[in-house]
Amino acid sequence: MWRIVIAVVLLTHGIGHSLGLFPALGLAKTMRWTDHSWLLTNLFGESAARWFGVVLWLAAMFGFIGTALGFYGSSSRRSGAHLPLPQRSSPLRGLRSTGMRFLRSPTG
Repeated sequence: MWRIVIAVVLLTHGIGHSLGLFPALGLAKTMRWTDHSWLLTNLFGESAARWFGVVLWLAAMFGFIGTALGFYGSSSRRSGAHLPLPQRSSPLRGLRSTGMRFLRSPTG
């Protein structure tokens, strides 16, 4: 029960971080919501500071949403440990061998 409550709080907090994108993308401008950064605008200029803000807001949003999904999906029976993938079904196994083939020289 508590796991669901905490996951919902984290999820709504992450969705709430999408509100920071509105002024940064020019979708909403009020006296209280501006795209001006007291730290970054003077250092990098308005455009760079705006895009840096967009990246930070997106990172916070997806970080909280991912944490909520991971927290909800975790189980006390596994105690947070991740199950290893079997070797045969690992998608990285084929990429690793393919990549190594391209790195070898044609003569050797």
